[in-house]
Amino acid sequence: MPKRSHRSDSSKDTSKKASDSVSTNEPSSNGEISCADMGGGIQDCTDQSEEYASRFTAFNIMVHMLEEKYACTIIDSYTHELDQVGRSKCHLIESGAKRTIRCVVVKLNGHVNYLLEIDVTGLNKWISTKCLRQIDTRNWKEQFSRIKKGVVTKSLGWPTQEMDAMFGFKKHIGISHPKSVEGHSTGIPTESILDWAGRVAEKL
Repeated sequence: MPKRSHRSDSSKDTSKKASDSVSTNEPSSNGEISCADMGGGIQDCTDQSEEYASRFTAFNIMVHMLEEKYACTIIDSYTHELDQVGRSKCHLIESGAKRTIRCVVVKLNGHVNYLLEIDVTGLNKWISTKCLRQIDTRNWKEQFSRIKKGVVTKSLGWPTQEMDAMFGFKKHIGISHPKSVEGHSTGIPTESILDWAGRVAEKL
């Protein structure tokens, strides 16, 4: 078991990458789950929701509207970085940082659905929000890994054929994005986000 350093008040920890408070996968009030490496082994938890929240401002507002106006329950949510596949560089944004993908697990009327959103930082296009409906997710970790790889392979598009094979035809639906508005703080006006939430709720 690796040694853990104990922090004293006087020590200035410059590598403050891990959160001060780490839970054992209990969701906090906003539905985010912070992860603890309880076994001292390799930590397979790469949620970077807080770090990349600004890339998903409008999407996060839309998800909040699903809770507020459409009686949805957010079970889980997390943001992962996209990795390179082959020689493609589409997993990177202009600064060289990695592009990300966000997953929100939503429950409505007893049915659990997955909403996926691709980070389009620096692009002049939106990629539809993907809704995976009432799917068998016993192998979700592996399925999500294949989707992330497929998104990069498809040059930032959904790997439709692979998703058909994994989940079945019409079990995953693309929901178009509202038009973005230059200079708007969230990129999308609030009324358009509300309309987007309504269209997503219809598919859940």
